[in-house]
Amino acid sequence: MLVDLLYTHMKYSTLKIVLLAMLFFCGTTFTAQTDQKPYPEKFTIKQKEVDKLFSYNPGTRLSARGNKYLAKGTVLVNTSNGDTKYLRYQLNYFKSAFLNVQVNGAFSTQMFIVSDDKSVFYKGRLEKGKWLMKKCDEDEIVSE
Repeated sequence: MLVDLLYTHMKYSTLKIVLLAMLFFCGTTFTAQTDQKPYPEKFTIKQKEVDKLFSYNPGTRLSARGNKYLAKGTVLVNTSNGDTKYLRYQLNYFKSAFLNVQVNGAFSTQMFIVSDDKSVFYKGRLEKGKWLMKKCDEDEIVSE
């Protein structure tokens, strides 16, 4: 009878330990997911920063200085032909997202951010020497 009592007590103690462990691990999993940085509704990039991006060769990784949205990114494509330019820049701040800049002459420049996993999209508008990047839907991004 004493053995049965000890066995039953151990069985419930083990069950309690397993349940506590599950609660602990589930709690840390939820905490880790909420620690992700949220994507802002809008942010700005200075025109001077964009101009500087065009001075880098493909494969160049930028340092952590300056705009936090551009920091630690990598230039993937940087091409120009006359007054037409195209830049594709892998952003470190956004998960699997790319900054695209299309310049078609002196008066037509488009800037947008797209992500491969379709998690974030931004379109840019030039205002007083700064690009205002606003979050948008994928279908709002139009390229010429």
